[in-house]
Amino acid sequence: MLDTSSLQCFKEHCPGFRHYYALVDCAIDERIYPQITKSSCDSSTLFWHGIGETLKAASPHIVELGSDPFTQWLFQEGWGNSWCIFLASNKPMTELVQHFRRLAKVRGPNNENWYFRYCDPRYMRVLLPLSDSAQLNRIMGDTGVF
Repeated sequence: MLDTSSLQCFKEHCPGFRHYYALVDCAIDERIYPQITKSSCDSSTLFWHGIGETLKAASPHIVELGSDPFTQWLFQEGWGNSWCIFLASNKPMTELVQHFRRLAKVRGPNNENWYFRYCDPRYMRVLLPLSDSAQLNRIMGDTGVF
């Protein structure tokens, strides 16, 4: 568990950015989505609108972090539990949503549609070291720093 200065620590380690976000994988823990919906944080699903409430509750979301109860809760409860990836960026949320939505749907070996759970840090820890520079650029683009 981290203390209430966790966001400040994040900002100190990633100075000079206008926005601080979390890419949250709501499928990891059923408490996450209700916390997002009742918070005052700016947030968006990274799947497409009209997906239905059940899929939306398990979908990845981007949440702008600030001095609010949700941010404190996310650091306290989610740290070390692979709930999210923290991102510092100068991009507004709308641009990040567009970028990350492009990553969400991939093709399986039989050309079927799959959802790629890139917001799960457990996958990213394996994927990023195996990626070449073109793949890293596709994943990260000019979004900021993870």
